[in-house]
Amino acid sequence: MKFENIAIVVILIKSLAGPAFAAQEIVIRNVQLVTMIEEENIVLGKAVIVEGGAIKAIVRDAPSEFADDAIIIDGGGGYLTPGLIDAHVHHYDPVPYLNYIANGVTTVIGLGQRDGGESFLALRNAINAGDEIGPGIYTTSKTIASHIDIEDPDEARAYVRSLKADGFDLVKIYNNTPKPVFDAVVDEARRNDLSVFGHLPRNFPVQYALSHGLDVVAHAEEFYFAYFGGPRDQQLADFDGSAIPDLSKMQEVIDLMVEHEVALIPDFTFTFVTMKFWDDEDAVLADPEIKYWPAIAYESWKENNGARRDQIGKRMLRDRIKYNLMHELTRRASAAGVLIVTGTDAPERGVISGRSLHSEMRELVKSGLSFEKSLAAATRNGGELINKYIDADARLGVIAPGYEADLILVADNPLEDIRNMQAIEAVMTDGVWHDRQTLKMLRNDLAAQHQQAAGE
Repeated sequence: MKFENIAIVVILIKSLAGPAFAAQEIVIRNVQLVTMIEEENIVLGKAVIVEGGAIKAIVRDAPSEFADDAIIIDGGGGYLTPGLIDAHVHHYDPVPYLNYIANGVTTVIGLGQRDGGESFLALRNAINAGDEIGPGIYTTSKTIASHIDIEDPDEARAYVRSLKADGFDLVKIYNNTPKPVFDAVVDEARRNDLSVFGHLPRNFPVQYALSHGLDVVAHAEEFYFAYFGGPRDQQLADFDGSAIPDLSKMQEVIDLMVEHEVALIPDFTFTFVTMKFWDDEDAVLADPEIKYWPAIAYESWKENNGARRDQIGKRMLRDRIKYNLMHELTRRASAAGVLIVTGTDAPERGVISGRSLHSEMRELVKSGLSFEKSLAAATRNGGELINKYIDADARLGVIAPGYEADLILVADNPLEDIRNMQAIEAVMTDGVWHDRQTLKMLRNDLAAQHQQAAGE
């Protein structure tokens, strides 16, 4: 078999885990490197040397280049890509983070946790210590004007300071944040070296938010509601779809995003999954990934999905118009130079952690982005966003010396078809290699635990 010797190597790696192993070289050879460094594309005849959780060097694929005691992983001629980044997730304790790794997602950004982010920080510590298998985590705590109500600017400043003091990485605001609170959040965030992610305001001009400190827009759909006047829920009764957004207005906000270096996380998957629920709820809930999830998540999705809400016909009409606008906005924004980064809103109803990132990349292709740009949004661009807006020391999203050893081995070339990213043979996260068979075994154990818990 093409990848037959990978499993043996993984057993060896697991047996050598620990401080002594951290200093030992791992060589990944016989691969085609999808470095995601612009202008390079596919690099042949090279091997990747990993040491201490980072890429140490890229060398000729020749034994003379490797240390005598190096652990050799033969990639079977597959394609080695950077790990994927989901820049918009939420944390609920029952979520199995192993599922992110099994789907190649090696880094996530938590954009607001209803019950606070302390348990997410604890999970991050456990993953960093090697006690849990999961992605690298950056996160905030409660979202301002959603999970926590703040009307006073001084209270907003105090909350931002508390986020910094408690070890969180960013601030997130919601769409009904008062303007004085927005201004205070931006100013205090700058003082504390934090960035501001969030929804677009619906109570003061979008142009002001884009030009006065919002760093990252968390949903492309926000432009539909906040800028193009898309109907809110309370306005659906009179909505008939005849008022189509005026796309001639689009360039203004794109120009502002370019000028003020505002990044965009389109977040198509949430809208797409809601429409899938409407088309065939049973098919969504019969997804093979469901078995790796606890029953509480499955039941929550079944009871609370958007296709069960009132005025569902009007909602689907609105979603269709919104969905088309999101795609066109993303296409134009990408062409103009806006930083486009993948995010999925997982694990909101029906958005399956890890697997949904592949749906998001396909949605980007539907927008008109090339396979390379779609993969870049999930790798290089995500790393750039983290480096610029969260952690200046982070090196993620490309295969190059000094970058974190978060890597995916796939059977076929993703730059020929982005769907090839789902044919995962192995994942390396923070320098630890997990082959497909090992991940399958671990997830089968997870499925058995959930099945047993559901039967109790």
